[in-house]
Amino acid sequence: MLIDSRELPEAARIEADVCVIGSGPAGVTVAKELAESGADVALLESGGLTLDPATQDLYRGELAGREYGALEGVRMRVLGGSSNHWTGYVRALRDTDFVRKDWLPDSGWPITEADMRPYYARAKEIFGLGTASLDGEDWVSKLDLPFVDFNRDTIRHGVAILKPMRFGAYARDQLSALPNVRLYLYANVTRIQSNPDGTSVDSLRVETLTGRRLLANARHYVLACGGLENPRIMLASNDVEANGLGNSHGVVGRYFMEHLYAADAGLVYTDFATSRRLTTVYGSGHETSDGLEVYPHVEIADGHKAARRTHGLLVKIRRFKRSVDGIRALREMLEDIRNRSSAATVLARLKDAVVNIDDLSILAADRVFGSSPDNKLVATAEQSPNSASRVRLHETERDALDMPRAVLDWRVQDDDFESMRAGMETVGAEFGRLGLGRVQSQLLSDDGAWRENLFWAYHHLGTTRMGDSPQNSVVDRDCRVHGKANLYVAGSSVFPTGGTATPTFTIVALAIRIADTIAARLQRGVRS
Repeated sequence: MLIDSRELPEAARIEADVCVIGSGPAGVTVAKELAESGADVALLESGGLTLDPATQDLYRGELAGREYGALEGVRMRVLGGSSNHWTGYVRALRDTDFVRKDWLPDSGWPITEADMRPYYARAKEIFGLGTASLDGEDWVSKLDLPFVDFNRDTIRHGVAILKPMRFGAYARDQLSALPNVRLYLYANVTRIQSNPDGTSVDSLRVETLTGRRLLANARHYVLACGGLENPRIMLASNDVEANGLGNSHGVVGRYFMEHLYAADAGLVYTDFATSRRLTTVYGSGHETSDGLEVYPHVEIADGHKAARRTHGLLVKIRRFKRSVDGIRALREMLEDIRNRSSAATVLARLKDAVVNIDDLSILAADRVFGSSPDNKLVATAEQSPNSASRVRLHETERDALDMPRAVLDWRVQDDDFESMRAGMETVGAEFGRLGLGRVQSQLLSDDGAWRENLFWAYHHLGTTRMGDSPQNSVVDRDCRVHGKANLYVAGSSVFPTGGTATPTFTIVALAIRIADTIAARLQRGVRS
């Protein structure tokens, strides 16, 4: 059932077994799984069915650290959340992504890949992947492609399956017809109200931009609003705990991580036959007999010596398209000749074409051989946990609901840059050993200017991280906030480290796990 919260009477009370805050992949999955277990669920979404500028403005905040996108533009406050513009690459974290690495401070999950395996399997059902493997090495024998036989101790194959999923449409299809789910639109949670001793949550303060004030009560609560809003709501909920809900050790909002992204990580200079081979295998998607679209890539192998210097590096190979300056100059020169322009104008065009002669040679090669001899490298790297990289509340700026706006202070450490460099050195050495071509990468340059040009992947990781101790984490291994009997956090904000996998698939798997935990407690009648 869809409900417009703006049409509810003032001080209306929302009651359910479980209140889920946020309707992105995490929130919708938790709500669906709990509803199917028989629980009565209220799903609260800040936005509506389409984007609304006033609602989207609630995301607006300030940037205090490394350059980043405007906060109101990096997430969508609408039913389905940011899955509405998600590309759709499905990847799972590897077993080594969960383990503690002695050279990487604050690494390690309190759960293992084996703990996640059954939930990954159930997440595949949600995405319609059947029993498809997400291990790239499994696809080497399944796809009829000329894969490169890398030294598996150095380079391994990874894979992503393209399976875009819009959780807003999924929510309307899967949830709106269920009698035990109510989906409240335009319902903004502005405070999570604790009991007097702070050991559990009593209620949620819910407001609309039209001035309605509502109250939500449940036996259990799930906060699923993303890596920026989860800590913002918890920090703003300071009626009982002065530093914010669950923040007695000052960890809420800390350890914000991204995936570092280099769209122009480098080039592979090679011959035409090898170029065609690389782009054939790694340069595009491959449709399988069961209708899946599989994208292979390469990764640093865990056992390689560089793995101790590399948190994680994923490299894609794309066909390189040259700039068109030379081509444009040649076309303009021919046009000038046809128009009988002055000799000086024609000579100027000819000069531009000669200066950019490499463009013309590549164009000729493309026409003759159907492929460019150099391929572009695209790199995605894991960022190390850093407590100084954080989301905090603005001291003075408030939004239309009188909530403090968020401040993102994103920081990247020297170790992260050196990790990318070590990974690319490994890739280059292996390509050279196999005679695949010469790798030229900005990541290997000595001036370090490339560090300022690294982009972000719009993956908000950390800020309410998972761990066994409240001194360095916000939620426990069940994603329940330390010291809170009935409050859980879902989404990639609980990731202690990010690996190199796109997070959505793991977000959904963790959400299923949270729903199972809460369902078991409801069946036992347990609240604390």
